[in-house]
Amino acid sequence: MRQMSSLSTAVSWVVLCVTVACVLLVGIKKPSQDWDIIAYVASAYQLDGLRGQELSSRTYADVRADVSDDKFKTLTEGDHPGNLVESNYRKTVYSDPKALTEQIPFYSIKIVYIELLRLVGHVVDSYSKSTYIVSSVFSALGIVVLSRVLYIANVHFLALPFIVMGSGVSELAKTSSADSLAVFAGMLCILALLKRSRMVFLLAAILPAMRTDYILISMLVLAVEFVRERRAASIISAAVALLAYISINKFSGNYGWLTLFNHSVVAATPYPAELTPSSNWMDYIRPYVAAIYDMISSSNSIAYVVAIYFVCALLLRDWRIPPISRLARYVLMVCRKDIQSTALLVVPILFVAGHLLMFPDYEPRFFVLSAALALVWILSKGTIKGLAPWQRARSPTEASAAVGALDPSLGPA
Repeated sequence: MRQMSSLSTAVSWVVLCVTVACVLLVGIKKPSQDWDIIAYVASAYQLDGLRGQELSSRTYADVRADVSDDKFKTLTEGDHPGNLVESNYRKTVYSDPKALTEQIPFYSIKIVYIELLRLVGHVVDSYSKSTYIVSSVFSALGIVVLSRVLYIANVHFLALPFIVMGSGVSELAKTSSADSLAVFAGMLCILALLKRSRMVFLLAAILPAMRTDYILISMLVLAVEFVRERRAASIISAAVALLAYISINKFSGNYGWLTLFNHSVVAATPYPAELTPSSNWMDYIRPYVAAIYDMISSSNSIAYVVAIYFVCALLLRDWRIPPISRLARYVLMVCRKDIQSTALLVVPILFVAGHLLMFPDYEPRFFVLSAALALVWILSKGTIKGLAPWQRARSPTEASAAVGALDPSLGPA
């Protein structure tokens, strides 16, 4: 038995190290180098004190030195010749320093990521390279934290690479964005929630500095802690998180929700500071329909389908109670009694719903954290507490309690 345990531990370490190494190397050697690389490099140079034409020249010179000629042409002229909106947008931002400067407030709000790429950029002598080096490193670190979540959820380590690929963590390593840093910090926050660690309050407070939309994760996690009787710390942490969110947006010169909505999901403009919001109500309805379609057709859809099935099963159980009241009551019960389902299912799914409600643009990279956690939950509930041949059998009482965690009506009397 001891030999089997040692072998299992060795295999787990091998799986972890190989997965981390592959993601790290692929991210650094095969970066996607999408358009965001320009905006983040410009944000870094702006913090260095550059403005106007000098800012534009240094930004594009940095990017040109790191990408191929074909890629640079794509970044400055567009991916599809027939897409005149995208082509005009990229050409204008390339040729007009004012247009480039007006894109920066959308990106400078990721203050921790930009400071990290400036730090790494001074070491490798390229802000462009540092954008995906930082992403690769934090994707790898996120996998390490995810492995710990797997352990707590009683899911075997052999599932790790499949969750990494299925949720999109591996793809984040190749991007020039703050998403991998945010996933790493969010995963740490969820891990602290699972372990009932006081670090959850610190992590929840600083999440908005990684990505401002992660204020939703902060509020959801702290709401869970509030329900679980750690109220004073939850209120203080929530206040700090909100203060950070407001301060970051104000410091970065954020244009506000209406401009962000119109620029991102209605029509991108090279001059968002001068944008006039659309008065056509269909422009505000159509993005929600497109977001739902994109979510259903995405590679992460299996996690959401299972979650929606679970919610529908709850709503159909007792017709005497209104569906919303029934769901709210059940969520409160789960938060109090089943921290694993709360952290791995309730928080991630509510984050997806809240994010899409406020910003109806389904880009899979926004929801990698939710997809990864939901997949862990699915695997942990696929059998009784993740029961598998390599794990010991539970007693009938333990098995009944495990099923009861998924559905209290089936638990021990």
